[in-house]
Amino acid sequence: MGFWSGVGDFLSNAWEKTKESVVTVAKVAGDVLVKMAEVGEKVVSTVKSVWKKIKPFIEIVIKKAPIVLKVVSVALKRIPHPWAQAIAVVLDKGSVIIQKGLAALFGLENSPVLKKIDKALKFILPQMKDFGNSLKNWAEIQKARDLQNELESLAITPQSQEEKILLLTKILNRFLILKGSVLKLVDEDNIESMEHYLQLKATEKIFHKFQERISQGLKIEDVSNDDLFMFEVADVLVSQNPELSEDAIIRFDSLVQEMFGMPLLALVFSEMVTFWSSTLEIDVKRQKDLNKELSAKEVIVKRLEKNKEFDIDLDVEELKQLKSLKKQIPGIEKEYDILTKEIMHQQSYIYAAEGMQRALEKNIIEVVETENDASVIEESIPELAELLIGCFRNGIQWEDLSIADQSLIRDFANIFKAASQARAGNLITVQAVA
Repeated sequence: MGFWSGVGDFLSNAWEKTKESVVTVAKVAGDVLVKMAEVGEKVVSTVKSVWKKIKPFIEIVIKKAPIVLKVVSVALKRIPHPWAQAIAVVLDKGSVIIQKGLAALFGLENSPVLKKIDKALKFILPQMKDFGNSLKNWAEIQKARDLQNELESLAITPQSQEEKILLLTKILNRFLILKGSVLKLVDEDNIESMEHYLQLKATEKIFHKFQERISQGLKIEDVSNDDLFMFEVADVLVSQNPELSEDAIIRFDSLVQEMFGMPLLALVFSEMVTFWSSTLEIDVKRQKDLNKELSAKEVIVKRLEKNKEFDIDLDVEELKQLKSLKKQIPGIEKEYDILTKEIMHQQSYIYAAEGMQRALEKNIIEVVETENDASVIEESIPELAELLIGCFRNGIQWEDLSIADQSLIRDFANIFKAASQARAGNLITVQAVA
Protein backbone atom coordinates (compact mmCIF):
# COMPACT_ATOMS: atom_id res chain seq x y z
CA MET A 1 0.00 0.00 0.00
CA GLY A 2 1.32 3.47 -0.91
CA PHE A 3 1.61 6.39 1.48
CA TRP A 4 -1.44 8.30 0.23
CA SER A 5 -3.44 5.09 0.12
CA GLY A 6 -2.75 4.60 3.82
CA VAL A 7 -3.61 8.21 4.61
CA GLY A 8 -6.78 7.93 2.53
CA ASP A 9 -7.89 4.74 4.26
CA PHE A 10 -7.34 6.28 7.67
CA LEU A 11 -9.06 9.60 6.96
CA SER A 12 -11.97 7.97 5.18
CA ASN A 13 -12.92 6.18 8.41
CA ALA A 14 -14.05 9.52 9.80
CA TRP A 15 -16.45 9.94 6.87
CA GLU A 16 -18.32 6.80 7.86
CA LYS A 17 -19.87 8.70 10.78
CA THR A 18 -22.08 10.80 8.50
CA LYS A 19 -24.77 9.79 6.03
CA GLU A 20 -24.90 13.15 4.25
CA SER A 21 -25.11 12.29 0.54
CA VAL A 22 -22.59 14.88 -0.68
CA VAL A 23 -20.07 13.63 1.90
CA THR A 24 -20.68 10.02 0.88
CA VAL A 25 -20.12 10.91 -2.78
CA ALA A 26 -16.95 12.80 -1.85
CA LYS A 27 -15.69 9.74 0.03
CA VAL A 28 -16.32 7.50 -2.98
CA ALA A 29 -14.54 9.98 -5.24
CA GLY A 30 -11.67 10.09 -2.76
CA ASP A 31 -11.38 6.31 -2.91
CA VAL A 32 -11.03 6.51 -6.70
CA LEU A 33 -8.33 9.19 -6.50
CA VAL A 34 -6.47 7.21 -3.84
CA LYS A 35 -6.38 4.23 -6.18
CA MET A 36 -5.32 6.48 -9.07
CA ALA A 37 -2.38 7.75 -7.05
CA GLU A 38 -1.36 4.25 -6.06
CA VAL A 39 -1.71 2.31 -9.34
CA GLY A 40 -3.15 4.73 -11.90
CA GLU A 41 0.11 4.81 -13.82
CA LYS A 42 -0.80 1.38 -15.19
CA VAL A 43 -3.26 3.11 -17.53
CA VAL A 44 -2.05 6.73 -17.52
CA SER A 45 1.48 7.83 -18.41
CA THR A 46 3.96 7.36 -15.58
CA VAL A 47 5.56 10.37 -13.94
CA LYS A 48 8.98 9.23 -15.15
CA SER A 49 7.87 8.85 -18.77
CA VAL A 50 6.40 12.36 -19.06
CA TRP A 51 8.50 14.18 -16.46
CA LYS A 52 10.61 16.10 -19.00
CA LYS A 53 7.45 17.54 -20.57
CA ILE A 54 6.10 18.93 -17.33
CA LYS A 55 9.35 19.68 -15.47
CA PRO A 56 9.89 23.24 -16.86
CA PHE A 57 6.48 24.33 -15.58
CA ILE A 58 6.95 22.66 -12.19
CA GLU A 59 10.32 24.37 -11.71
CA ILE A 60 8.77 27.77 -12.34
CA VAL A 61 5.98 27.13 -9.85
CA ILE A 62 8.39 25.97 -7.14
CA LYS A 63 10.77 28.92 -7.59
CA LYS A 64 8.02 31.49 -7.96
CA ALA A 65 7.92 34.04 -5.14
CA PRO A 66 4.65 35.68 -4.11
CA ILE A 67 3.85 39.29 -4.95
CA VAL A 68 5.55 41.19 -2.16
CA LEU A 69 3.79 43.99 -0.36
CA LYS A 70 5.78 47.23 -0.08
CA VAL A 71 6.88 47.68 3.53
CA VAL A 72 8.95 50.56 4.88
CA SER A 73 12.13 49.21 6.48
CA VAL A 74 13.73 52.56 7.41
CA ALA A 75 12.86 52.16 11.09
CA LEU A 76 14.47 48.74 11.18
CA LYS A 77 17.68 50.08 9.65
CA ARG A 78 17.96 52.57 12.51
CA ILE A 79 18.12 49.80 15.13
CA PRO A 80 21.86 49.48 15.96
CA HIS A 81 21.86 45.69 16.08
CA PRO A 82 23.39 43.41 13.46
CA TRP A 83 20.29 41.18 13.38
CA ALA A 84 18.07 44.18 12.75
CA GLN A 85 20.40 45.37 9.99
CA ALA A 86 20.41 41.93 8.41
CA ILE A 87 16.64 41.62 8.54
CA ALA A 88 16.28 45.13 7.12
CA VAL A 89 18.23 43.99 4.08
CA VAL A 90 15.93 40.97 3.77
CA LEU A 91 12.98 43.34 4.13
CA ASP A 92 14.07 45.19 1.03
CA LYS A 93 13.88 41.86 -0.80
CA GLY A 94 10.44 41.06 0.51
CA SER A 95 10.78 39.04 3.73
CA VAL A 96 8.95 41.00 6.41
CA ILE A 97 9.60 40.55 10.11
CA ILE A 98 8.11 43.53 11.92
CA GLN A 99 9.78 45.86 14.38
CA LYS A 100 8.06 44.61 17.50
CA GLY A 101 9.83 41.29 17.40
CA LEU A 102 13.16 42.94 16.63
CA ALA A 103 12.83 45.37 19.50
CA ALA A 104 12.28 42.46 21.88
CA LEU A 105 15.19 40.70 20.29
CA PHE A 106 17.39 43.74 20.83
CA GLY A 107 16.41 43.87 24.49
CA LEU A 108 17.57 40.28 25.03
CA GLU A 109 20.86 40.51 23.16
CA ASN A 110 22.95 39.30 26.10
CA SER A 111 21.16 35.95 26.27
CA PRO A 112 23.49 32.94 25.62
CA VAL A 113 20.67 31.29 23.66
CA LEU A 114 20.24 34.35 21.48
CA LYS A 115 23.96 34.39 20.70
CA LYS A 116 23.52 30.95 19.17
CA ILE A 117 20.44 32.17 17.31
CA ASP A 118 22.52 35.12 16.07
CA LYS A 119 24.95 32.66 14.52
CA ALA A 120 22.09 30.71 12.94
CA LEU A 121 20.51 33.82 11.45
CA LYS A 122 23.78 34.77 9.77
CA PHE A 123 23.28 31.63 7.67
CA ILE A 124 19.50 31.81 7.36
CA LEU A 125 18.81 35.45 6.51
CA PRO A 126 20.93 35.76 3.35
CA GLN A 127 19.20 32.65 1.98
CA MET A 128 15.78 34.19 2.66
CA LYS A 129 16.46 37.06 0.24
CA ASP A 130 15.28 34.88 -2.65
CA PHE A 131 13.04 32.63 -0.53
CA GLY A 132 15.62 29.85 -0.48
CA ASN A 133 15.93 29.43 -4.26
CA SER A 134 19.73 29.62 -4.06
CA LEU A 135 20.06 26.75 -1.54
CA LYS A 136 20.30 23.93 -4.09
CA ASN A 137 23.51 22.18 -3.12
CA TRP A 138 23.08 19.04 -1.00
CA ALA A 139 26.09 20.07 1.10
CA GLU A 140 24.42 23.39 1.97
CA ILE A 141 21.13 21.63 2.65
CA GLN A 142 22.95 19.28 5.03
CA LYS A 143 24.56 22.29 6.69
CA ALA A 144 21.06 23.66 7.26
CA ARG A 145 19.97 20.29 8.71
CA ASP A 146 22.94 20.28 11.08
CA LEU A 147 21.98 23.80 12.11
CA GLN A 148 18.42 22.62 12.71
CA ASN A 149 19.69 19.91 15.05
CA GLU A 150 21.62 22.54 17.02
CA LEU A 151 18.55 24.74 17.27
CA GLU A 152 16.40 21.83 18.41
CA SER A 153 18.88 21.06 21.19
CA LEU A 154 18.75 24.55 22.73
CA ALA A 155 17.24 24.72 26.23
CA ILE A 156 14.74 27.55 26.42
CA THR A 157 12.48 29.05 29.07
CA PRO A 158 8.83 28.26 28.24
CA GLN A 159 6.51 31.17 27.38
CA SER A 160 9.48 33.53 27.01
CA GLN A 161 10.26 35.98 24.20
CA GLU A 162 13.36 33.89 23.54
CA GLU A 163 11.10 30.91 22.85
CA LYS A 164 9.24 32.85 20.15
CA ILE A 165 12.46 34.05 18.55
CA LEU A 166 13.89 30.52 18.56
CA LEU A 167 10.66 29.13 17.12
CA LEU A 168 10.73 31.62 14.24
CA THR A 169 14.39 30.83 13.59
CA LYS A 170 13.69 27.08 13.48
CA ILE A 171 10.75 27.65 11.14
CA LEU A 172 12.79 29.81 8.76
CA ASN A 173 15.56 27.21 8.67
CA ARG A 174 13.07 24.38 8.09
CA PHE A 175 11.66 26.43 5.23
CA LEU A 176 15.11 26.66 3.64
CA ILE A 177 15.73 22.92 4.05
CA LEU A 178 12.44 22.01 2.39
CA LYS A 179 12.67 24.53 -0.43
CA GLY A 180 16.24 23.48 -1.21
CA SER A 181 15.44 19.76 -1.02
CA VAL A 182 12.46 19.97 -3.37
CA LEU A 183 14.38 22.12 -5.85
CA LYS A 184 17.27 19.67 -5.82
CA LEU A 185 15.06 16.61 -6.27
CA VAL A 186 13.31 18.28 -9.21
CA ASP A 187 16.59 19.40 -10.72
CA GLU A 188 17.98 15.87 -10.52
CA ASP A 189 14.76 14.37 -11.97
CA ASN A 190 14.62 12.23 -8.83
CA ILE A 191 10.85 11.72 -8.89
CA GLU A 192 10.15 8.02 -8.51
CA SER A 193 6.35 7.75 -8.77
CA MET A 194 3.09 9.65 -8.69
CA GLU A 195 2.88 9.19 -4.93
CA HIS A 196 6.39 10.62 -4.50
CA TYR A 197 5.48 13.52 -6.81
CA LEU A 198 2.41 14.24 -4.70
CA GLN A 199 4.51 14.22 -1.54
CA LEU A 200 6.79 16.88 -3.03
CA LYS A 201 3.84 18.94 -4.24
CA ALA A 202 2.27 18.84 -0.77
CA THR A 203 5.56 20.13 0.59
CA GLU A 204 5.69 22.83 -2.06
CA LYS A 205 2.15 23.96 -1.17
CA ILE A 206 3.18 24.37 2.46
CA PHE A 207 6.30 26.45 1.86
CA HIS A 208 4.53 28.62 -0.72
CA LYS A 209 1.82 29.41 1.81
CA PHE A 210 4.54 30.40 4.27
CA GLN A 211 6.16 32.60 1.61
CA GLU A 212 2.86 34.43 1.26
CA ARG A 213 2.72 35.02 5.01
CA ILE A 214 6.26 36.38 5.00
CA SER A 215 5.53 38.73 2.11
CA GLN A 216 2.36 40.01 3.80
CA GLY A 217 4.12 40.92 7.05
CA LEU A 218 4.93 37.99 9.29
CA LYS A 219 4.99 38.90 12.99
CA ILE A 220 7.01 36.98 15.51
CA GLU A 221 3.98 36.64 17.76
CA ASP A 222 2.02 35.11 14.87
CA VAL A 223 4.22 32.03 14.49
CA SER A 224 3.29 28.93 16.42
CA ASN A 225 4.23 25.33 17.01
CA ASP A 226 1.63 24.44 14.38
CA ASP A 227 3.83 26.17 11.80
CA LEU A 228 6.84 24.17 12.91
CA PHE A 229 4.77 20.98 12.91
CA MET A 230 3.67 21.61 9.31
CA PHE A 231 7.30 21.92 8.24
CA GLU A 232 8.28 18.83 10.21
CA VAL A 233 5.59 16.81 8.41
CA ALA A 234 6.62 18.33 5.09
CA ASP A 235 10.19 17.24 5.79
CA VAL A 236 8.91 13.67 6.25
CA LEU A 237 7.03 13.93 2.95
CA VAL A 238 10.21 14.80 1.06
CA SER A 239 11.48 11.25 1.68
CA GLN A 240 10.40 8.47 -0.68
CA ASN A 241 8.95 6.27 2.07
CA PRO A 242 7.38 8.62 4.64
CA GLU A 243 5.75 7.40 7.82
CA LEU A 244 3.32 9.37 9.97
CA SER A 245 1.39 8.38 13.06
CA GLU A 246 -2.41 8.49 13.05
CA ASP A 247 -2.31 11.45 15.44
CA ALA A 248 0.06 13.31 13.11
CA ILE A 249 -2.19 12.61 10.11
CA ILE A 250 -5.25 13.93 11.96
CA ARG A 251 -3.45 17.07 13.07
CA PHE A 252 -1.91 17.60 9.61
CA ASP A 253 -5.28 17.19 7.89
CA SER A 254 -6.89 19.68 10.30
CA LEU A 255 -4.17 22.28 9.73
CA VAL A 256 -4.31 21.82 5.94
CA GLN A 257 -8.08 22.39 6.10
CA GLU A 258 -7.49 25.58 8.07
CA MET A 259 -4.66 26.77 5.84
CA PHE A 260 -6.05 25.94 2.39
CA GLY A 261 -9.79 25.62 2.95
CA MET A 262 -9.91 22.00 1.81
CA PRO A 263 -9.03 18.58 3.27
CA LEU A 264 -5.58 17.08 2.81
CA LEU A 265 -6.60 14.53 0.19
CA ALA A 266 -8.44 17.12 -1.90
CA LEU A 267 -5.38 19.39 -1.84
CA VAL A 268 -2.98 16.60 -2.74
CA PHE A 269 -5.04 14.94 -5.44
CA SER A 270 -5.70 18.27 -7.13
CA GLU A 271 -1.98 18.19 -7.92
CA MET A 272 -2.26 14.72 -9.47
CA VAL A 273 -5.18 15.81 -11.64
CA THR A 274 -3.28 18.95 -12.62
CA PHE A 275 -0.23 16.87 -13.56
CA TRP A 276 -2.21 14.53 -15.77
CA SER A 277 -4.35 17.30 -17.29
CA SER A 278 -1.26 19.33 -18.10
CA THR A 279 0.65 16.48 -19.71
CA LEU A 280 -2.45 15.65 -21.75
CA GLU A 281 -2.77 19.23 -22.99
CA ILE A 282 0.95 19.32 -23.81
CA ASP A 283 0.46 16.14 -25.85
CA VAL A 284 -2.62 17.55 -27.59
CA LYS A 285 -0.69 20.68 -28.54
CA ARG A 286 2.21 18.53 -29.80
CA GLN A 287 -0.26 16.45 -31.80
CA LYS A 288 -1.66 19.58 -33.47
CA ASP A 289 1.85 20.87 -34.19
CA LEU A 290 2.87 17.54 -35.72
CA ASN A 291 -0.25 17.47 -37.87
CA LYS A 292 0.46 21.00 -39.08
CA GLU A 293 4.11 20.16 -39.77
CA LEU A 294 3.18 16.95 -41.56
CA SER A 295 0.61 18.70 -43.75
CA ALA A 296 3.06 21.43 -44.73
CA LYS A 297 5.78 18.94 -45.68
CA GLU A 298 3.33 16.77 -47.64
CA VAL A 299 2.17 19.80 -49.61
CA ILE A 300 5.76 20.55 -50.63
CA VAL A 301 6.42 16.92 -51.58
CA LYS A 302 3.25 16.77 -53.69
CA ARG A 303 4.17 20.01 -55.44
CA LEU A 304 7.69 18.86 -56.26
CA GLU A 305 6.54 15.44 -57.40
CA LYS A 306 3.82 17.02 -59.53
CA ASN A 307 6.46 19.17 -61.18
CA LYS A 308 8.42 16.01 -61.99
CA GLU A 309 5.30 14.42 -63.52
CA PHE A 310 4.95 17.39 -65.83
CA ASP A 311 8.63 17.17 -66.82
CA ILE A 312 9.51 20.33 -64.94
CA ASP A 313 13.15 19.98 -64.00
CA LEU A 314 13.96 20.39 -60.32
CA ASP A 315 17.12 22.22 -59.39
CA VAL A 316 19.72 20.71 -57.06
CA GLU A 317 18.26 22.32 -53.92
CA GLU A 318 14.75 21.15 -54.73
CA LEU A 319 15.95 17.60 -55.28
CA LYS A 320 17.75 17.70 -51.95
CA GLN A 321 14.63 19.06 -50.28
CA LEU A 322 12.43 16.35 -51.81
CA LYS A 323 14.79 13.61 -50.69
CA SER A 324 15.05 15.06 -47.18
CA LEU A 325 11.29 15.47 -46.76
CA LYS A 326 10.60 11.91 -47.88
CA LYS A 327 12.96 10.72 -45.14
CA GLN A 328 11.38 12.99 -42.48
CA ILE A 329 7.70 12.29 -43.16
CA PRO A 330 7.60 8.62 -42.02
CA GLY A 331 9.17 9.57 -38.68
CA ILE A 332 6.68 12.39 -38.15
CA GLU A 333 3.80 10.10 -39.11
CA LYS A 334 4.99 7.50 -36.62
CA GLU A 335 5.30 10.04 -33.78
CA TYR A 336 1.88 11.45 -34.65
CA ASP A 337 0.24 8.01 -34.66
CA ILE A 338 1.83 7.02 -31.33
CA LEU A 339 0.81 10.30 -29.72
CA THR A 340 -2.73 10.08 -31.08
CA LYS A 341 -3.07 6.58 -29.65
CA GLU A 342 -1.74 7.69 -26.24
CA ILE A 343 -4.16 10.62 -26.13
CA MET A 344 -7.09 8.38 -27.04
CA HIS A 345 -6.08 5.88 -24.34
CA GLN A 346 -5.75 8.44 -21.57
CA GLN A 347 -8.01 11.43 -22.10
CA SER A 348 -11.26 9.91 -20.82
CA TYR A 349 -9.51 8.56 -17.72
CA ILE A 350 -7.98 12.00 -17.09
CA TYR A 351 -11.21 13.93 -17.62
CA ALA A 352 -12.96 11.42 -15.34
CA ALA A 353 -10.29 12.12 -12.72
CA GLU A 354 -11.22 15.81 -12.94
CA GLY A 355 -14.83 14.85 -12.20
CA MET A 356 -13.81 12.78 -9.19
CA GLN A 357 -11.66 15.66 -7.94
CA ARG A 358 -14.66 17.98 -8.24
CA ALA A 359 -16.75 15.51 -6.26
CA LEU A 360 -14.07 15.28 -3.58
CA GLU A 361 -13.95 19.08 -3.36
CA LYS A 362 -17.79 19.11 -3.37
CA ASN A 363 -17.93 21.69 -6.19
CA ILE A 364 -19.45 19.83 -9.15
CA ILE A 365 -22.02 22.63 -9.26
CA GLU A 366 -19.31 24.94 -10.66
CA VAL A 367 -19.12 22.80 -13.80
CA VAL A 368 -22.82 22.15 -14.48
CA GLU A 369 -25.71 24.56 -14.76
CA THR A 370 -28.12 23.46 -12.04
CA GLU A 371 -28.16 21.66 -8.71
CA ASN A 372 -30.36 19.01 -10.31
CA ASP A 373 -27.65 18.33 -12.90
CA ALA A 374 -25.10 18.07 -10.11
CA SER A 375 -27.31 15.62 -8.22
CA VAL A 376 -27.70 13.41 -11.31
CA ILE A 377 -23.91 13.33 -11.75
CA GLU A 378 -23.35 12.56 -8.07
CA GLU A 379 -25.77 9.63 -8.29
CA SER A 380 -23.71 8.12 -11.13
CA ILE A 381 -20.41 8.32 -9.25
CA PRO A 382 -20.62 5.10 -7.14
CA GLU A 383 -21.12 2.91 -10.23
CA LEU A 384 -18.45 4.78 -12.16
CA ALA A 385 -16.06 4.66 -9.20
CA GLU A 386 -16.27 0.87 -9.07
CA LEU A 387 -15.48 0.65 -12.78
CA LEU A 388 -12.55 3.09 -12.60
CA ILE A 389 -10.98 1.43 -9.56
CA GLY A 390 -11.13 -1.89 -11.41
CA CYS A 391 -9.44 -0.31 -14.43
CA PHE A 392 -6.62 1.17 -12.38
CA ARG A 393 -6.08 -1.83 -10.14
CA ASN A 394 -5.94 -4.25 -13.08
CA GLY A 395 -4.24 -1.95 -15.58
CA ILE A 396 -7.09 -2.23 -18.09
CA GLN A 397 -6.24 -0.22 -21.20
CA TRP A 398 -8.92 1.87 -22.88
CA GLU A 399 -9.24 -0.33 -25.97
CA ASP A 400 -9.76 -3.38 -23.75
CA LEU A 401 -12.90 -1.94 -22.16
CA SER A 402 -16.31 -2.94 -23.44
CA ILE A 403 -18.23 -0.45 -25.57
CA ALA A 404 -20.68 0.01 -22.68
CA ASP A 405 -17.91 0.74 -20.15
CA GLN A 406 -16.16 3.12 -22.53
CA SER A 407 -19.45 4.94 -23.04
CA LEU A 408 -20.09 5.20 -19.29
CA ILE A 409 -16.66 6.67 -18.60
CA ARG A 410 -16.66 8.92 -21.68
CA ASP A 411 -20.10 10.41 -20.95
CA PHE A 412 -18.99 11.30 -17.42
CA ALA A 413 -15.55 12.49 -18.57
CA ASN A 414 -16.86 14.82 -21.28
CA ILE A 415 -18.77 16.82 -18.68
CA PHE A 416 -15.44 17.77 -17.09
CA LYS A 417 -13.33 18.16 -20.23
CA ALA A 418 -13.36 21.97 -20.21
CA ALA A 419 -12.65 22.08 -16.46
CA SER A 420 -9.70 19.73 -16.95
CA GLN A 421 -8.31 21.91 -19.74
CA ALA A 422 -8.72 25.02 -17.59
CA ARG A 423 -6.87 23.32 -14.71
CA ALA A 424 -4.03 22.44 -17.07
CA GLY A 425 -3.93 26.01 -18.35
CA ASN A 426 -3.31 27.30 -14.84
CA LEU A 427 0.00 25.42 -14.78
CA ILE A 428 1.07 25.57 -18.42
CA THR A 429 0.51 29.31 -18.80
CA VAL A 430 2.56 30.10 -15.69
CA GLN A 431 5.69 30.00 -17.85
CA ALA A 432 4.43 32.94 -19.88
CA VAL A 433 3.82 35.15 -16.85
CA ALA A 434 6.73 34.08 -14.64
